[in-house]
Amino acid sequence: MTSDADAQHKPWPGRATGAGVRRLAAMRCHMLSLASAGFAGQCFALNLSLSPAVTDSLPTASPQHYIDNRLNDQLAWYRSKAKEAKNLYHRIAVTQFATTAAVPVLNAFGAQDSRFIYVASICAAIAAVSMGFLALGNHQQNWLRYRQAANSLETIFWLFKNGAAPFNGPERGRLLVERAEDVMAQESGQWRSELTKGAAPAPLRPV
Repeated sequence: MTSDADAQHKPWPGRATGAGVRRLAAMRCHMLSLASAGFAGQCFALNLSLSPAVTDSLPTASPQHYIDNRLNDQLAWYRSKAKEAKNLYHRIAVTQFATTAAVPVLNAFGAQDSRFIYVASICAAIAAVSMGFLALGNHQQNWLRYRQAANSLETIFWLFKNGAAPFNGPERGRLLVERAEDVMAQESGQWRSELTKGAAPAPLRPV
């Protein structure tokens, strides 16, 4: 049997006392700090808007990290798309020129053999379809636009690598990101302009 005095000082079941309370409080503070850090990291990864106090404490990517994970990928994409649009434009243009030039020649031979007339009709149809692909596909404009964006990014990259102006100051890393992103934004703006005009736009670059 316990007295009333002992009952008053007896800890409740499952309730920590003394050093246990201090350890429990420390564990809770540690868990809250980890949760806060994890939330800030997730917000940084998702590019959410945080308060200036939080954003100032988050790490910023180095220029080399930006080059390896952003600039090189975009530059390779522009180069490949420029080459693809160029080859497609040349193939369609050559097909159109060849079939168009063959039509009068085949018609001349058609006076002796009527089968040349049918071949000339087929060539004329191919030439018309090729002309339509050139007009609707906008392949030449896509080639020139992609090539211009790739050349601009290459110029920015080599100026930065060699420390040439304007990338010769303490803010060269920030300036690299601003110049490169501006080139990509301008190219995307041209793509949206073509889409608004109703022309067949080229594939939008990955962001």
